Amino acid sequence: MTKREGMEQIRPLEYTIKIYGEGFTEWLYFDGLRTNNRFRFSMVPEVPKNSRSSYKQNLKLIDKELKKKPQERADALFLVIDTDTLVNNKEQYNLYLATKEKYKKQGVIFIESHPCIELWFLYHLADRFARTNYETYEALRPAVEKVLPGYDKTARYYQKNQFFRENILMDTTKRAQAIDYAIRSCKYTPVANEIANYSEIFKAIHFFRLLQKFVEIRTMLAEHLRRPIYLSHEIEQHKQLHVYWEEKDNKQLCCTLKYKEAKLFCFFADGTVFEMNDREPLTHAPEIISRIELTINQL
Repeated sequence: MTKREGMEQIRPLEYTIKIYGEGFTEWLYFDGLRTNNRFRFSMVPEVPKNSRSSYKQNLKLIDKELKKKPQERADALFLVIDTDTLVNNKEQYNLYLATKEKYKKQGVIFIESHPCIELWFLYHLADRFARTNYETYEALRPAVEKVLPGYDKTARYYQKNQFFRENILMDTTKRAQAIDYAIRSCKYTPVANEIANYSEIFKAIHFFRLLQKFVEIRTMLAEHLRRPIYLSHEIEQHKQLHVYWEEKDNKQLCCTLKYKEAKLFCFFADGTVFEMNDREPLTHAPEIISRIELTINQL
């Protein structure tokens, strides 16, 4: 995915992410995350009317999006899916895995949770990480209700419950714990017939933060250089983002932002590497902006 920015006056980065989920829990969570954390993207389609839909139904909508001209297509396509109903049917699960590989090659980002997204909520508030083997949401529900009293799968709860908002949508320390636990859950390979719970919601968080860092780099460079800037970026799934200086027919790599598990690093072509705190603004790391400035001035 590529966005080119070359202007004398910096305008907000326009980025459209289409999130296709199996129900309104996923949509309301991501929308709440966006509005409470000022992530710079818009969400379409609108909140689903049905509480549940299948991944096959969502793929039909994704097919329509992929058929659009590149300039009319959304910048990112997420398919958020609970796998609890899939893994119990080996034939259907194998079909899903094959389908996933096909769509990943077209840039669709699959974000799975097993058994469901509530496992991700649990990771925010669990005392410690532990491998678990919940087969369904109903099996997981008591553990969720223990840390989220009164948890209810309704729009009113997700939008109005103060405890959920403060601890799941707003608290960056708890989110860092959830990311750590989720990454650890995905590293475990289950043995035959073993149920192993995991969540990949961290992929979306990393994707959003990579975009945030690009916006910060662009804004700070404009302030420092006091001249037109011509930056573009290419983002690869949720893992890394390349920042380019692109002027006329000249396109040069400035740096690459790359996640290694939960840590974010900034790599330069000469081998220089900076570790970045993805929860803090780049104003806390002026050496990175200075290094990018130096790179641009040498082009």
